[in-house]
Amino acid sequence: MLDSLNEREKKLAIIAAAVVPLFLFGLTFLWFLDKYDTNARAIDDLTGQIEREREKTKQGILAAQRQRYYRKASLPKRKSEARSVYKRWLADVTQKEFGLVQISSSDAGRLEHEGDLIATRDTFKLRPKATLPQLLSFLHAFYSADHLHRINSLSIKPLKKQVRGKETVLTGQLQLTLDIEVLSLTDGPRNMESFPAWTREMPSLDDYKQSILARNIFGPANNLPSIDKPRGLVFKVTQASDKESASTGSQDLPWKFVSSRQTKSVKISATDADEKDLLSFELVESSIDGAELGKQPATASVRNIVLDIPPMKPGSYPMKFLVKDSGMPPKSSELEFEIVFEEEKAKPKKPEEPPILMATETYVRGFMGGDGRWKALIHEMPTAKTHWVFEGDSITLDDRDWKATSVTRSSITFEVDGESKTFERDCKLSEPVKRL
Repeated sequence: MLDSLNEREKKLAIIAAAVVPLFLFGLTFLWFLDKYDTNARAIDDLTGQIEREREKTKQGILAAQRQRYYRKASLPKRKSEARSVYKRWLADVTQKEFGLVQISSSDAGRLEHEGDLIATRDTFKLRPKATLPQLLSFLHAFYSADHLHRINSLSIKPLKKQVRGKETVLTGQLQLTLDIEVLSLTDGPRNMESFPAWTREMPSLDDYKQSILARNIFGPANNLPSIDKPRGLVFKVTQASDKESASTGSQDLPWKFVSSRQTKSVKISATDADEKDLLSFELVESSIDGAELGKQPATASVRNIVLDIPPMKPGSYPMKFLVKDSGMPPKSSELEFEIVFEEEKAKPKKPEEPPILMATETYVRGFMGGDGRWKALIHEMPTAKTHWVFEGDSITLDDRDWKATSVTRSSITFEVDGESKTFERDCKLSEPVKRL
């Protein structure tokens, strides 16, 4: 057959025979890709449908759990009983926190879904006067009762007063207006013996107060705290002995306190007119290496801290402290003072008292004459001994020999240790008469 074709027709026939299989292969491949995409889309659709069904199942379980919760948290289904139970509870809470407060209630209508009645609504209104701590206590008690109730609106108006007829200041009292809504489900409990029958675990009221009351913007203006200048800022130090320095192995601290204690304490006290403000202290600047602050106050009633200081060489050491309160806005004050270390001077040794000499307590009491001779009366005070001494006589005092070399009507002269000493009436033998 090809023999009847010319050369050009043969080439065209060969090319056509080669292209047709490629064309058929291409069509087959495109058909396969279309089928693959169709199957992938179908798989994705089925996977998405499965996920949606799973999500519906999950939502259904959660809805059933919420429904059980709502039924448990609901007030009694009978409207009159629900209003009575809730108003009685609300009156107890408000009286405890605010005092006696008038509470008004009214019907707030029905809650429907797709034409079906789900719950009935009641509203309660009250306008108490209170402080911020009282409001916090009320809110804590309110939200601890985990029933189907909520505060639709709460308005807070700080109350003010005039001081001396001119200056207007905040009193710390608040005028509150609360609008509370309560739901009673149609499938709620038939009756309720006590309220709340369903409570919620909440952080303690103190946890709320600590973080909220410190920011009481409705109260009086925050007062500025201040640090009192400490007392007892002068410390006596002495240089360590060579033996002490060697035992510690340190030559950097050759000074020590006069007492045996390694450190001394300085009490830093602060004052603040706001009794409920918690104060914190900071050592801003210190020229004493090793000075450390003690434990920070944990309550508002503690308003001091201890500064422990090591011994330093004599000199003045400036210190700078800061005290900061927890008011709104917080305020702080600084105080600068100096701690002085003085060297304890060595006390001069007290001279040893000389032994009591008999001569210092022996006196010449008088003179007497007779037969042309004079004699002197010598009186030893410590021993009460007396001696009548004539010229030439000797007595022993302080282990020394006292020899009378002359006795006249008004004086007596002794020779003692090679010296001549003259004494008159009422003279001590330790104080001879000085002759010019």
